[in-house]
Amino acid sequence: NKLRSIPHSVVDLINIKTFIVEYNQITNITNFKIPNSGLVYLSMGHNSITSGLADLLHNYRYLTHLSVNTNAFSEIITESTFKPLLSNLIELDIASNSFSGILPPQISTRSIQFLNISGNWMLDAQLDDVIIQNPSLETLDVSHTGMDSQFHWENILNSNLLFLDISYTQLNDNNENRTSTLKPEFETTLETLLLYDVPRIYNLLNVIMPSLKKI
Repeated sequence: NKLRSIPHSVVDLINIKTFIVEYNQITNITNFKIPNSGLVYLSMGHNSITSGLADLLHNYRYLTHLSVNTNAFSEIITESTFKPLLSNLIELDIASNSFSGILPPQISTRSIQFLNISGNWMLDAQLDDVIIQNPSLETLDVSHTGMDSQFHWENILNSNLLFLDISYTQLNDNNENRTSTLKPEFETTLETLLLYDVPRIYNLLNVIMPSLKKI
């Protein structure tokens, strides 16, 4: 049988480090509070949870991995959602929900490596700021979001990103009239760049970075 709520007995597991409760029918996590918890890995994807992201971030300050992808979250994300900043957070996956608002530029205290906010059509963010304020990022997926800001390729190509998906967004390159390649010092670490349904950016990148592998 699929769980419709988190068993109350979970709050007694004060030494638990990993908690995975995926592919159920959970809608409410209000009572999911483990006192003095040292929980580091929490995955609640593929449920029907509607709210409580800020509570998870506030109640479990030692988290290194948090996944709430493919739920029914409809909250407005603000700066306070991520305050105080988590110092250990490495992976955050909030994909395929209905979050709205503006994602703050800094998600953790410079530790996060994986960030997936895809599939939140009403969620916006400043791509440049997210990359600059989270210098450890290696994987960033912002596809299928409401992002429509301008950005600079230099910030992307001079970051530590290995994977970037900006497909199906309204992002605009800040130098869309550029006609020359980027300077040779941009020895990018980027291995995969997904650009589905952003043909203008794809064509521009062929001009400024012709050797980069694009999909």
